Amino acid sequence: MRFASCRFCGVFALAALVATHALAEGNAPAGYPGRGRIGIEVQPMTAELREFFAAPAEYGLLIVRVEAERPAQQAGLRVGDVIIAAADEPLARPHDLVAIVARAAAGTPLALTIVRGGKQQKILVTPDGDPATATALDAWHQGLRDY
Repeated sequence: MRFASCRFCGVFALAALVATHALAEGNAPAGYPGRGRIGIEVQPMTAELREFFAAPAEYGLLIVRVEAERPAQQAGLRVGDVIIAAADEPLARPHDLVAIVARAAAGTPLALTIVRGGKQQKILVTPDGDPATATALDAWHQGLRDY
């Protein structure tokens, strides 16, 4: 995963690298989805990016990539959108979104609150596949703490 330069991005890039490596090596926790369930890549935001995109000062994630033919694209999400909440939970860090999407029920739309063009709106996206188990999510988060 690629991230723009900011003081927190190294941690998130490392987390993404660890997760990607674990999945590629078959070391993902049992019960954890084998790939992202909606098909986007996000990054944390600096104060300047928050101001530029008219996002809240304390939270929000910038979409930097949308995968073709995946749920996010089908729902209308775009590069440059800022996701400020998922299931009405504010998003401060990329792994906040990962955890919410990972546990979202199969076949059930997930409400994302975004900022686009300075205006807030809700977009429903239905994640691919089955949700992660609570045990798998705990194991994944523990794996991130180990780095």
